[in-house]
Amino acid sequence: MSNEYDAFTEGVGIGGLRTRKDIKVMLCYVLSVLDAPISKNGLNSALLSTELVNFFEVNEALSGLCANGVIIEDKREDDSYFSLSEKGLSFASKLEYDVPAYIRDKVVKATVSYAVREKREKYTHADIEKLDRGYQAVLSLTDGDTLMMRTILYTADKLQANAVCEAFCDDPQKLYSAVIDAVTH
Repeated sequence: MSNEYDAFTEGVGIGGLRTRKDIKVMLCYVLSVLDAPISKNGLNSALLSTELVNFFEVNEALSGLCANGVIIEDKREDDSYFSLSEKGLSFASKLEYDVPAYIRDKVVKATVSYAVREKREKYTHADIEKLDRGYQAVLSLTDGDTLMMRTILYTADKLQANAVCEAFCDDPQKLYSAVIDAVTH
């Protein structure tokens, strides 16, 4: 790690990254571990939650790494998605240990959590509809274009409907497995 600080540190906690080089190395490392594209919003949210980097420095580093062909940016309707190029994979493997272990652990845990959530959100849908008396939580699970399950649950109030939707979105497989188990046994 470099001793010369050159990055903005607003919002960066103790032990955070304070050089642009370190931020770039960390970004390459985390993308190499994920081994799947992650959205710009997801990556920013995950990294900022660790308080190890500054928002502006992360985005400047992403732009520079994309411009140099280290990171591949895939612009989609909803967001930009990032992954490593071959050049980036080589770079990450050579400099992996330049990122301290506590930072590696913290950023990997945070970004994997966001990446899993993003993937789950593609297949899981939960909506709340107000009724004359109460609410209903409309829960659905898809596999691409195939609707695997659609369940509607009545709830007495919006708070309960929100809780049902959150629990379903956190672990949709749990409900799906329980329904399959209940109807086949």
